[in-house]
Amino acid sequence: MGLFTHEFSCERTVHVVTEPPGNTPTCPAEKYLEVRWSKTAANTEDIQFCPKGYTGKSGDTAILKKDDEAVWGEPDYSRCLSSEFLVIQDKFESLRMGYLITEVGTLMQELKLYLWNMRDRFHIAEGEPVVDLLEGLLDYQRKHGKSDENQFKNNSQIFLDIVSFLLDSPRLIQKQSVSKRNFLVRKHEIRECTW
Repeated sequence: MGLFTHEFSCERTVHVVTEPPGNTPTCPAEKYLEVRWSKTAANTEDIQFCPKGYTGKSGDTAILKKDDEAVWGEPDYSRCLSSEFLVIQDKFESLRMGYLITEVGTLMQELKLYLWNMRDRFHIAEGEPVVDLLEGLLDYQRKHGKSDENQFKNNSQIFLDIVSFLLDSPRLIQKQSVSKRNFLVRKHEIRECTW
């Protein structure tokens, strides 16, 4: 007879709500945009798992509006990645690592199609990872792209379509992400000047 040991792995989520002392204003628990937010003290961020179909964490901040009132800010879904977006991102990572299973133009086309298909279902700030991926694609094309002028023009047009979509959808990029928005505007201006 032998002794067997097994190691098991599991993940537990524990929500700890610390009641602030005295009359500190709090935002009540609520369900908003597919996420159940916990009771949260003013000037504190509540972090929850992303909605169904997404990977990552979302956050919302309880803002002190007046001395005795806290209100919820806009939730931040910039760290929530849909399964469709993750597929495109994984293909780009494979390309960056040298596995030439695709090319920049194809990935940009897939990204554009993804944006168009999701246009009515995006969450607040969900466009920020798209900007990061777009930045990576442009950098990769600049470093490793072929000197095919037609391919460059096609990719540039797709890029402009994506940038226009993101800039026309102000909720996709949050206010605090000014650097991302400036990147898009700068790149958009550069592409228009090259024609």
